[in-house]
Amino acid sequence: MKKYIKYNNIEVAYKDNLHGGGIRFGQQFIPVVKERFGHIGHVFEFCAGPGFIGFSLLANNLCDKLTVADVNPEAVKVLNETIKRNGLESKVTVYLSDCLDNIPETEKWDLVVGNPPHVFCATKDEYKKDITLFDPNFNIHKKFYRDIHKFLKPTGSVLLQEHAESTSIADFKEMIEKNGLKIIDVFTCIPPLASGSKKNNIGFNLPTFRKITNPFKAYRAVKRRLWPNKPRNYYFIHAKIV
Repeated sequence: MKKYIKYNNIEVAYKDNLHGGGIRFGQQFIPVVKERFGHIGHVFEFCAGPGFIGFSLLANNLCDKLTVADVNPEAVKVLNETIKRNGLESKVTVYLSDCLDNIPETEKWDLVVGNPPHVFCATKDEYKKDITLFDPNFNIHKKFYRDIHKFLKPTGSVLLQEHAESTSIADFKEMIEKNGLKIIDVFTCIPPLASGSKKNNIGFNLPTFRKITNPFKAYRAVKRRLWPNKPRNYYFIHAKIV
């Protein structure tokens, strides 16, 4: 059954089977982008699903243009519905694409965001059980980092959100660096626990940012130090072209 959620003046269409968390923890992108990048010209959401992250950035006036892409035709259908429903044809472009394969290189982005499938699996059969969750042999990430430099503007950035219980930065370091990108930062976005603190317009306390001082330590040590509670088990990787 189709549902709708509203971010300021943009009403986003979705189905429960299409999103991998962008409607929840993916909304951490709003304070992170606001704090670290400010207003962006052109944003691309990778593995967009219904586009919760990208449309939220647009709705919060954090970008002028948005491009979204997904491998699932059903996701592309609801993305197009959101565009039409909100009159965003001049601001948003949609592609049906396996990773970046079907996106023209004329697309140039200032910031790439996304929460891609983050659970390693060994076979495509397992991947097909839930394409929003599984990444077979990390091939989705490998293809993304292999090709993303073609679409980034010279000063552009990649900001992906990953799941700390499934991955660590060590899983992605080699594929990032061998494709001409540099890891700028690895950090978490954690709402403070103080009950009286000011809330923002996406429903949780204004965040604090916790940097991972040694991102290449063993995953268990990282998790123990930085993600002791389940609501805090997502981290961001910020990378740029060298």
